[in-house]
This record gives sequence, structure tokens and C-alpha cells, in this order.
Amino acid sequence: MGTLKQDSLVHSKQPLYQQLATVFRLKIQSGEWPAGMQIPPLVDLCEQLERGRVTVRSALAELENEGLITRARGQGTFVRATPDEATPQFAIVRTWEDLVDFGRHSEQEVITEASDSPLELPAWCSSEGIVAERYHRLERVYLRQGVRVCYSLVYVASDVYLAHAERFQERAVATVVGETPGLAIGQALQKVLFTSAGDETASHLHIPVGAPIAEVIRRVYAPDRRLIYWSRVHFPGKYVRMDFDLLNPGTDPG
Repeated sequence: MGTLKQDSLVHSKQPLYQQLATVFRLKIQSGEWPAGMQIPPLVDLCEQLERGRVTVRSALAELENEGLITRARGQGTFVRATPDEATPQFAIVRTWEDLVDFGRHSEQEVITEASDSPLELPAWCSSEGIVAERYHRLERVYLRQGVRVCYSLVYVASDVYLAHAERFQERAVATVVGETPGLAIGQALQKVLFTSAGDETASHLHIPVGAPIAEVIRRVYAPDRRLIYWSRVHFPGKYVRMDFDLLNPGTDPG
């Protein structure tokens, strides 16, 4: 096994234990730490990396939560599976109904709650149609099977948010919009781009800065073309799956 180096880490806003988890994760993905291998004891990792036990232990806990390693009392820590076996994949939804349903079956971690003072929609949130006077800004991380599937930044029209504020605090934002009686949806648009993670996204999703991500921009309009929901959602590239039936584009190939 190659020696771990401090210079494997980068200057970043990402917590140090997450950077260490990335170093360990890459060793598994590259095969340097193959399935079944016993990884070095905690004391050795701390010495090689010149880091404290709490930091290194937290990094290992990240890998254990992802199913990449397993720890047996009195025996040590072992690589549990290859990346292909351990990494789940999730299809990006292709219909409004599927997006609403996604929220019903996902856990959420609130990053920032909506402020008391609504804001104007930022200029960089490009949108056709009619922009509402004020929006509430919400940030969430959604999880499936313990995996941090996506980081979501959402702007909801102020009147819509205030009418259902308690529900927005407890449930996925798109799910609340989709399940609200009397809130008619005139159009729901989605655009998918591929880019790399910045500091903020990397920190929330526990991935390295610069890691590939899928960026999904969603815009939902009322029948009068008023923008009631705008979101930017980042998915770690390793979890993304996009399936298409090229002969029957409207069907799900399963």
C-alpha cells in the first residue's frame, strides 16, 4: 500500500474529514485498497497523515456509511466491496409527477431555512415568463438509502411559501408544491447540465471539490406564466443514471 501524504489534501472550505474520506475513497475506487483488504489501523493512518484521531475516525465513518468498508471489533477495518458493487445509482426524474414522488420517498436535511424577509429572484436565475415580486430561498440535501443524493437550492414565490410555510419546513419543496390543492401548475421545465463541484456543493454532498456533478435547473410556472418555483439541484456524477429508449422516447426503458 502506498504511503498517504498530507499533500493529498487541498485548501478548501470542505471539512478536513471529508477531504480525508475522498482520499480513502479514491484508494478503493482505484483498486489500491482492493475488496477484502484490511486497511491500516487508525493509529497508523493518523501518523501518516499527521491528523488527529477524531478527524480520521470521522473520515472512516463516511466510508462505512457508504458501504465501502466494514469494521469488526478486535479484527480491524476491511474494504467491503468494489465501487461498482457499493455505489447505488439513481435516475434523474423525467416528469413532474416523478419529481413530486421523489420527495415523498427521500429524507431531507435542512441546510438553511427560509428567512423572514423574502428576496428578489437573483438575476442569474434566468427565467422566461413573469417573475414574482419576492421569493423565499431554501437549501436542502436529500438522502436515499443513507446516500446524499443531491443538494438543492430553491426559490419559492413568497405568497406560495407563506401559505404553506409549515409544510415547506417538513417536506420536500417540490412535493409540497405538487400536493397543494388549488395550486395549479401550468408548465414545469427541466434542464440538465454536466459540470464540477464547487466548495459549497462539495461540502454539502461530501464529495471532493472538482468532482463531476449533474446540475439540474427546474422552473415551474402557474397557468398565468408566473414563476412560482425555481431550483438548482446538484447530483454527484457517480450516482446519476439517465436511461432512454431511443425508439420510443416517451417510455421508460426500466
